[in-house]
This record gives sequence, structure tokens and C-alpha cells, in this order.
Amino acid sequence: MITILLLLSVVSSQPVNGMPELPTPHPMMSQITPEIQMPNMQIAPPSPLPVEKISIDFKDEYLPTVGTLLLSTASLACRQLDTQYLSALDGEKQLYARIEEISKKEKTAKPDELIELRKQVDDMNLSMLKLKKQRIGMSEELGDILRTLGKNESTQLVNDLDLKKKVELYKNVMDFLASEKKKRKAEDKAIFDLDMKETMNKALQTVQVEKEVAEEQKKVFYATVNEFKARVMLLTEALTGFDHQLSVLASKSPLKYQVLEIAKREEERCKIEIIKIRSLLKKARKEKKGVIKTRKNGIQKARDELKELHKDLKDLKQKKIVKGKIAEFEADMKNVKKNCELNSILKEIKTIETKMSEEMNQRVVKGNQLAKQAETKYEKEAPLLCKMGNVRGFKLFKRLERLENRVSSFHN
Repeated sequence: MITILLLLSVVSSQPVNGMPELPTPHPMMSQITPEIQMPNMQIAPPSPLPVEKISIDFKDEYLPTVGTLLLSTASLACRQLDTQYLSALDGEKQLYARIEEISKKEKTAKPDELIELRKQVDDMNLSMLKLKKQRIGMSEELGDILRTLGKNESTQLVNDLDLKKKVELYKNVMDFLASEKKKRKAEDKAIFDLDMKETMNKALQTVQVEKEVAEEQKKVFYATVNEFKARVMLLTEALTGFDHQLSVLASKSPLKYQVLEIAKREEERCKIEIIKIRSLLKKARKEKKGVIKTRKNGIQKARDELKELHKDLKDLKQKKIVKGKIAEFEADMKNVKKNCELNSILKEIKTIETKMSEEMNQRVVKGNQLAKQAETKYEKEAPLLCKMGNVRGFKLFKRLERLENRVSSFHN
């Protein structure tokens, strides 16, 4: 093994193409100084400087505490805010003085100048408002800073820098806003309660107004009923006359056509009154429906108004009151038709109309019976006349009657 290694070393040292191989320098070797390339060279470290001992006294009064640093920082911040606060306050005073000067000029200013002066005053008022807002913000910051300190430090800083009024500005503003908010809330509640009462009164007034309208419609209904009763009296007289004519016919021996003529005349007279009575009955029904509709509409409007109010209410007690009133209105709507006092009157006149119609029909039937009896009686004496139809026979009868009257007048 050693022999092989020796042979390899000999072969590697042989020249190539008859030229001996030059050694290749290391790339970094040219940059190294001969001193550093020298073997076994040792460099001694530098000797340390002499250390001087210092005596330090670590007493507490020489070290700043956290509280001292906080107080110092807070004091610096408060001084800066105090300077800005006073600057803003001074700006407000200057603006106020300027506004007073302009106010004096307004007394003697011309109309055109007055407009310009008022514009300047408005601008200054706006600037004063901005400065006041800045002071309020600074007052809030002062309060925030002082709350980070202890009570004694905070009191000391307030006294040293005279910050009491400046800090209380924000508090007073907040108290004022809180009182205004509370006052406004109370006013809003009072206004809302008033609106609720007003809405309920308005709903009740709507019901009352529609009720009064319905009362006026009732008067029209009662007038129709009175007219109906007057027509019933006329019909009663007509039926009485019908009865009288039928009684006269029954006591004599009239021809069929005489009975038919008289019965038809009386029937037509009664029919005229019956038609008028039925027309008035129909009119009364329509007027009753109008009364009910008016009452329903009034109650429905009031109910809808209370429903809208119920949606806006937040107080449970108020909601309960309104809900109860809504339920009351809905019950009234359901019962308005049932409880209408016109129902009994309409039922009464309907009964009268039915009775009058039946009585008239009875008289018509009685007249037909008398005509039938007359036809049977004269069937043998005048068969041709009896066999004729009612229309032709009646015409012939009238002609004969006229001839008979003419003959009688001639003899006389």
C-alpha cells in the first residue's frame, strides 16, 4: 500500500510535455504580509487601561421616583394646556370687545353698511364658538391629566397653576348638557304624553263627528218612515174604498164585466200606493245601511289612529290603555249593525208593507170571485157575451152601456 502511494506521488511530480509544473499560488497568499506568513508568530494583546474606582452614594433623594416623573410630566402638560387655554380665552375677549364696537356702529350705520356689520358679527360669533369649544376640549384634557395623579398631587398642581375654574369648565358644561338633556327628555315625554292624549281625543272626536253625521242621516231615515206611514194611511183608505165597492157589487146583480171594471179600478188605485210604500221601504233600508256605514267608518278611523299610536308607544302602561281602547272600538264595529236602533223600525214597516200587500191581494181575489159568480149567473141569459174574452166582452159591454144610456136620454 505504501509502495502504491509513493508511485503515485512520483508520477504526479513528473513534467508535462517536458516542462516542469509550476506551483499555483493560493489566491489569498499574495495579500498576506510576510510577517503574518511567518510561522510560530504570536501577537501579544494590548494591555488594559487602569480602572479608577468611583464612590457613588445611592440615597433615595437623589433618584427620581415614578410619582415624581408623573407629576413632572403632568405639570408640563398642564402648563402647555393652560397657556393654550388662556390664549383662546384672550381671543374670545378680543372678539367680544370687537362685537361691542360693531354694535355701537350699528346704531348709526346705513342699511348697506348694517348688512355688512351684521355679517361680521355673525362671523365673530362663529369664531367665538369655535374658541369656546377649544377651551372646553382643553378643560377636558386637564381633567383627564389630573385624574392620573393622586389627590394631593392633583390638588397641589391645581393650586400652583390656578386650574380650578379651567377644569370645572368642562364639568359645568357637561352638567349643563346633562340637565338640558334631562329637561329635554322630560319635555319630550310631556309632549309625547300630550300627543298621545291628543291622538286619543282626536280618535274619540272622529267617532263623535261620524256619530253626529249618522244622527243627521237618521233624521232622513225617520222622515222616510213618516212618509211611509202617510202612504200606508192612503193605502188603508184605498182598501176601504175597495171593500165598499165590492160590498155594493155583492148586493146587486152585476155583469161579470161590471165587476171586473170596478175591481180593476180599485186595484190600480191600491197598487199605486203599494208601489210607493215599497219604494219608501227600499229607501229606508238604504238609509239604514248608510247610517251603519257612517258609524263603522268613524270607529274604524279612530281604531286605525290608535293602532298607529300603539306602534310608537314604549311605555307599557300607555300601551295597555291604548290597546284596551282599540279592543273597545273593534267590539263596537262588530256590534254596530246588531245594536242599531233602526232595525226594529225597519222591521216594523216591513211587517206593515207585507200586511198591506196581503189585504190588497185578498180584495183582488174577492173581486175575481164576484166576477166568476156573475159569469155563472148570466151564462144562460147571455151565453155569447159570457163566452167572450174579458177584453172583447168588456168592450162590447161598454158599447151596449153607452147605447142604453143614449136610448134612455132620447126617451127622456
